[in-house]
Amino acid sequence: MIKGKVVPVKSLTGTQMRDMFVIMQKYYENIEWGNFFKDLNGKLDALLLCDTDDNIKGFTTLAVFRLAERCSFYFPVIQS
Repeated sequence: MIKGKVVPVKSLTGTQMRDMFVIMQKYYENIEWGNFFKDLNGKLDALLLCDTDDNIKGFTTLAVFRLAERCSFYFPVIQS
């Protein structure tokens, strides 16, 4: 069974980030740790998909951008 949980990026452990990086390397070419880490730290939250032993099997990230300088509305963007 896979269970999803939302985790603030700032509270991800080193092990969780490494596991996420390994998943990215599995499915995408030319993934470098520095770029992955920089992109991840620009995000607000991560949705982790974990098995019953809490091993990460997939993930996506969430960034929030202000639509306009004087706008109080925010637009969430979900990225993998």
